[in-house]
Amino acid sequence: LSLIFILALFSFTAHFSGRHQAWKDVRLTELSNQKEILKTYLEETFKERREMIDGLFDALDKGMDSGNMDVINAAIDGIINISKDSPLQNVNKIIHAMKDNDTKVISF
Repeated sequence: LSLIFILALFSFTAHFSGRHQAWKDVRLTELSNQKEILKTYLEETFKERREMIDGLFDALDKGMDSGNMDVINAAIDGIINISKDSPLQNVNKIIHAMKDNDTKVISF
């Protein structure tokens, strides 16, 4: 092999390796950011749900203490409705939005 070919091959390999590392660094940063967004979404959503459920159980206790069937029924209905709705259903939408270059804001 000629010296020029070997030098050209070395230069190409070094250039490719540098580009590969840069791509890898960018991708790892993207994944880290996506992880933080999902983590925040899940933490906040489950925190909000926990607070709502606690409030509904407090209302249920008060309704039971006072014998108020309207409050009891409303609290039970609220607990059931929260239980039916899973915040995990929105995770797929959030992941899709993160992969969409046209998405500027992800709200949840």
